[in-house]
Amino acid sequence: MPDPIVAVRQLEQPDGDLLFTSLPMGIVILNPAGEVMAANPAAETILGPGVPPLRGWLAGDPRWQVVHEDESPFLPAEYPARLALATGQTVQHAVMGLRDRQQERLCWFRMQAVPIRGGAGGGLLGAYALFEDITEQRRAEQDTVRLLRRVSGAVAAMRARSVSFQSL
Repeated sequence: MPDPIVAVRQLEQPDGDLLFTSLPMGIVILNPAGEVMAANPAAETILGPGVPPLRGWLAGDPRWQVVHEDESPFLPAEYPARLALATGQTVQHAVMGLRDRQQERLCWFRMQAVPIRGGAGGGLLGAYALFEDITEQRRAEQDTVRLLRRVSGAVAAMRARSVSFQSL
């Protein structure tokens, strides 16, 4: 079976290696079994310090807890890259939370997973997943929601006081 990394590089421009290593977005390449075959430096940086090299990593590693936006658990079969491998379809705009159980931190990612096809028959060689860290964006959104609730509560309290003063 052809190596998915070789297949991807065959599709790249002459400076494909430079693009792979210099993009600020995390990129991982998986074989058809869902095993990470390669990861760019940004992927390892985004996942944080102390992360072992991703090559050989499989979904379901007990170090990580993967959650949906409502923080309910993601089943490994629901992971965007696994869906791309299972269906042969691109998965776009997926949001995943990744809790590192060793470092007790929760990071949020926006992901896209794309199947890699090659050869004369166009068989599935693997998939690549692109992701960006949206943790700070999510925190800012949550802070805004909390602030709006407080302001709304303060306005409601002021209206209640106004009504009680008017009845005097």
